[in-house]
This record gives sequence, structure tokens and C-alpha cells, in this order.
Amino acid sequence: MKKIIVLMTMAVLMSNSSCSQNQKKETMQEKNNLSELYTKVKSYKEQPEYWIFIHSNNCSYTATINDIPIYTDFNEGDMKSLSFPLNPLLPKTGAYVLKLALLPKQDENFNLDSKIEKDSKIQVKITRSADKHEKIILDQTVTINEDGLPYIEKNFNFNIDVPYSLVGWSKSVDLKDEDGEKLKKEVV
Repeated sequence: MKKIIVLMTMAVLMSNSSCSQNQKKETMQEKNNLSELYTKVKSYKEQPEYWIFIHSNNCSYTATINDIPIYTDFNEGDMKSLSFPLNPLLPKTGAYVLKLALLPKQDENFNLDSKIEKDSKIQVKITRSADKHEKIILDQTVTINEDGLPYIEKNFNFNIDVPYSLVGWSKSVDLKDEDGEKLKKEVV
């Protein structure tokens, strides 16, 4: 008799649990109805795209925008090129600084040489495309004319104009000086 009561109680609990999950699922579907989701997305008249193009010759490099690393290339060959969109790295209209740190290229053991070779070169271009028109925002070339330099850093200023403003990391808080155990308890 006790077994029957326990089994019936479990069946009722499982049934209630299943029903509550169905209700939660329906509520989630109502909130995130895909056929209506597009109405919540903000659209802008102009949708500019910013792209960076980097061509390096006989050198490795790191690239940052406003001190945020965007790309690192340890080149073991003579020439290398790349391009990628910058919009995810540009949270709002304003002035930005592209910093290129030129380094020696890698040897066959994946170690950096001790110095940048003379006649090494890096070209960087940033473009803005909107309404089927492209405009060059930044176009710079750095050529190494000296022998024996271990490292060179160049900064290039550029301005962008976008219709959006993202918070991104601008309101972040540095937690390195906080009590690690206390933070862990808060997170858990």
C-alpha cells in the first residue's frame, strides 16, 4: 500500500513539473517570438562599414586600436596580407588611435629574430563603405630604412562616424584589487 502511495505521489509531482515546464516554455516563446523580433531591432538609414587592410613584408607586428589588441601576426615568410571588418571594435563616433608595433620576423624554429630586417615594410589602410561608396580613412606605409632595429612603434590617428553608440567595455570596473574569495562567493 505504501509503495502505491509513493508511486502515485511521484506521478503527480512529475506531472506538475512537466506542466510548469510547458508553461515556462510557452512564456519564453511569447517573449521571443521570432516573427516579431525584427520589429525590436533598431535600423539606421546609413549603415557604414569600416575595414582594415594590412600588408606586411619581412616583419611581424601587433596592431591595437585605442590599446585594444585587434591582431597579431608573427610572420615567418616574406609577405602577408589580411583584411577584416572593424565595426565590432568601434563603439561610437569619434577619434581613434591605431598603434602598430613592428617586430622581427620569425625564424624556422618560431623564435623572433633579434632585429627587423632593413627594407621591411608594413602598409595599413582603413576604409569606410556606405551606400556603395568607399572612402579611405587612413592610408599609411612604414618602411624600415635602418639596420638592426629590434622594435618600432607607430601611432596613426583616425576618425570614424557611425550612427550608433555602444556601451561596450566603457563602464567596466577593474576587479584585480578586489578580494578574490568575496568575488567568487558573489558569482557562485
